Amino acid sequence: MIGERKQNPAAPGFELAELISQEEECRFDHFTQGDALRLGEIMVSISREVSMPFGVEIFLNGMVVFKYMPEGTGRLNDAWMEKKIETVLTTGWSTMRVWATHEAIGVHREGGMLPNDKYIMCGGGFPIFVNGVGVVGAIACSGPGDQAEHEFLVESLRRFR
Repeated sequence: MIGERKQNPAAPGFELAELISQEEECRFDHFTQGDALRLGEIMVSISREVSMPFGVEIFLNGMVVFKYMPEGTGRLNDAWMEKKIETVLTTGWSTMRVWATHEAIGVHREGGMLPNDKYIMCGGGFPIFVNGVGVVGAIACSGPGDQAEHEFLVESLRRFR
């Protein structure tokens, strides 16, 4: 549930197979800047619906096309979203999948294969994958915690689809 604050990607409900399935489910035949606006509006709506401050950024084709920073978010959330987007663009995976994959092989956040100054292993980043093209961008959020952020992204993408 979006409103719960849980941090462990290995917890039931966040197995690697499920994370991969979610990424496959949330692929698109096309994704435009207009689509980013509509998705962003859905994300803002959900954030208000659950009364939790999710900062949101949608990065498409090399630029930020949507950003929302509600009361209760700030520069730290912005910095986290930047790292989440970098992680998604580099790996092509959700940040939760990157984290869960590392945990599965015994590599933890601090000892990961990605340098901590630019990348992050946590929930809250998701690829924008266009069929026949690949990853064209990333969606990031920051606020209530890893699992809530991941669930927020998946729920937003499901409502958008």
